[in-house]
Amino acid sequence: MRKLFAVIGLSFLTVIPVLAQDAQALLFTRFERNPRTAAFAGAGTASVNGMSYSAFRQAAVLPLSGKKFDAGFNFQMWRPGDTFDKTNSFNLGAALHLGRFGFSLGGALQRGVTEDNFTPSQKMLGLGLGFAIIPGKLSIGLNARLAKESIFKDAETGNEVALNGFSADFSALYCINNAFSATLGVATLGNSVKGSEGTDPMPQPASAYLGGSWHPTFDQHSLELMLDGEFYFAGSATMALGAEYGFKNMLFARAGYRLAGRYGVPSHLALGLGFQFAGFRLDASYITLSQNKVLNNSFSVGLGYSF
Repeated sequence: MRKLFAVIGLSFLTVIPVLAQDAQALLFTRFERNPRTAAFAGAGTASVNGMSYSAFRQAAVLPLSGKKFDAGFNFQMWRPGDTFDKTNSFNLGAALHLGRFGFSLGGALQRGVTEDNFTPSQKMLGLGLGFAIIPGKLSIGLNARLAKESIFKDAETGNEVALNGFSADFSALYCINNAFSATLGVATLGNSVKGSEGTDPMPQPASAYLGGSWHPTFDQHSLELMLDGEFYFAGSATMALGAEYGFKNMLFARAGYRLAGRYGVPSHLALGLGFQFAGFRLDASYITLSQNKVLNNSFSVGLGYSF
């Protein structure tokens, strides 16, 4: 436990000197990898449903999800209407719950438009660890990730210009009762990222967040309402509201809206559908009404299995 607090303290010391800087690096690490939560426009950090993509965020869900194993794969297309900036993303996650502990691993690969024999790309490898302090009630989580963004190739030297960074999240998730859960945490605490020679180091998009979920139970119907607030240390706040309706724990309709500030993912409306049967699931989400039309028509489709 002392070592855990030491790691947390060192992470804060790393981030504090760069909080006042304006530019942000490796913003792609904040994109939603889970097609379910993508339909909530980023809300859902307090939801205890699903753990396959917990390697990317909110590892505290691992001991509380009620599943022993959960895996998922999805394809995302970001900015499909933009000829030069559209990106294809492939994401894979798997999680295992053993007693009071949970472990998850995830990887993401994004590829942009090839130009002059160079394809810009973003790569990320994530690890999630969760521990139940009070089984079924209170858990804590640690996320750690490595990220690399290949930006362009220098025409004169032929060298690739890339950004590399390490970051971590710390979170706590509390199930108040059968209908309410709440979470708080800090995200993307990491090293300053230095690009090409001569450029100033840039901080990663570190933030603190607070979330809540209300999920009453019915006979054949289910409902979950989620509200998340986030403050970026660089000086910006966001809020996301999400909702899910389920019928017979088989068919799901989802929606969410994100009101963003200066940093992070832009404001947008998200919609989604889901189907699950015998442990298998199919999820899809769609983004529209994006701020400045940056993410309009972006979508995500994923398959998963759990038991």
